[in-house]
Amino acid sequence: DTGTGTIVDDDNAQVSVAKSAGGDAAETGPDDGQFTLTIDALSATDTVISYTLTGAATEGSDYATIATHEATIAAKVQKSSNGLHGFR
Repeated sequence: DTGTGTIVDDDNAQVSVAKSAGGDAAETGPDDGQFTLTIDALSATDTVISYTLTGAATEGSDYATIATHEATIAAKVQKSSNGLHGFR
């Protein structure tokens, strides 16, 4: 048996990252950092974004250990704010 299917939703969406207002994660802390993920096309399902943090700050000493390096933009939502906690 064979079958043929048509993909009706094959659009690629772009995700951008920006620092949220007030989410500076100042050196004098603890002070939480905040970033906002924005997707340019709404999705019918949750969009999970895996991320890597780079720079001079060290996870576990300069800021709290992050359980998972993933953030989710919920289905039919364009923006998601996410925190990095315990900057010190």
